[in-house]
Amino acid sequence: MAIVLVNTNTILREWLVTAGTELFTLVGERVIVAAAMETAEGEGYDGSTTKFLELFTRGGKSEIRKPLPQPSVQIKCFGGSYKPHDAREVYRALYDRLQGQHGQETASGRILSAYEEGYGADIIDPDTNWFYVLSFWRVMCSAT
Repeated sequence: MAIVLVNTNTILREWLVTAGTELFTLVGERVIVAAAMETAEGEGYDGSTTKFLELFTRGGKSEIRKPLPQPSVQIKCFGGSYKPHDAREVYRALYDRLQGQHGQETASGRILSAYEEGYGADIIDPDTNWFYVLSFWRVMCSAT
């Protein structure tokens, strides 16, 4: 049997943009996976006027014998204003949607577990002055 490594970014994004949740009400489909060519500015998002999430896998660990990646994912929560409480509102909705999840299926795979590694930090981007909450999550995913 071939070992299949799932795309954890895709699975996580699919879970976060599920309609009918408080998080979806706030950010809709505006959950981007940060990569060389896909950034907030590249997507046309302005953190001072638009609520959105930005994901970035920063490493993690994996199992030796099983394809069970456990990435550490950085998630920035932008509140669409220069007010700290707006970014915190998005962060709280993210926390409610992701913390403690297990066995959640998406079109691309399953979230076996998800938990926050530490409480979100309030940050002001020095280049744009956009206010956001920076959080780090440990997520374990598998194929369905």
